[in-house]
Amino acid sequence: MKMRDLVDHYRVEKGYWFVPHMFGFGVTPVTWQGWLVTIGFAALLAVDVRFLQDQIGQIGIGVALVGLFTMIAIRKTQGGLGWHWGTRK
Repeated sequence: MKMRDLVDHYRVEKGYWFVPHMFGFGVTPVTWQGWLVTIGFAALLAVDVRFLQDQIGQIGIGVALVGLFTMIAIRKTQGGLGWHWGTRK
């Protein structure tokens, strides 16, 4: 793999915040908006787990947060989700 391929993999068109992982399944934030959403998701999930006493409530809010983050990631990922093995063509 050439360095140019790696740099090109992490470039996105306007309007996208994430790129698919180069190997495997998942997304990587590549813009400030993607990082903000990812950090915000992690912070809200940590607050949910730490401060909410009701276990059913914790699970419900956690599932809702994961679902919301996943929907945003799918919509804002250039190239879509799926199993990847190497750079995007």
